[in-house]
Amino acid sequence: MVMAEPELTLPALNVLRIRVTLRLAAPARLPPFKGALFRGGLGYALQRIACPQQCWGQSNACPAALAHCVYRDLFEPAAPPNSEFLHDLRDAPRPFVIEPPLDQRRVYAAGDLLETNMRFCPLWRWRSPISPAPV
Repeated sequence: MVMAEPELTLPALNVLRIRVTLRLAAPARLPPFKGALFRGGLGYALQRIACPQQCWGQSNACPAALAHCVYRDLFEPAAPPNSEFLHDLRDAPRPFVIEPPLDQRRVYAAGDLLETNMRFCPLWRWRSPISPAPV
C-alpha cells in the first residue's frame, strides 16, 4: 500500500511589482551584471530619504536606530527570535527581488534607457519613510 504525500498549502502572497526606467544623463560604462548597481542605488537613495544623516553608510552604529526603520526593514532585516526556520541565520531574507537587465551591455550613451523590475513582498512590517517614527 502506497501512502499519499501530505498536501502543502501555501498562503496567498501579495507582491508589488515596480518597473524602473532610468535615462542616463551622461555616458557610462557599467558592469555586465547590473543587479548590484540597482540594489546599491536603491539602498543609497533610501537611506538618504529615511535615515538621519549621521546614520548614512553606518546604520549598524546609528544612534537613531528604530525598531521600525524602513531602510533596515528592506536592507538589514533581523531574523525573528526563536524562529524555527531561520534559526541559523543572522539576518532574515530581504523582502525584495531585483530583476536586472539580462543583457551583457556595458557601454551606454547619454540619453540611453536602463530598465529593471523590482518585486517587493510585504511580509515584513512596512511604514512610509515620511511617516512619523514610533516612540
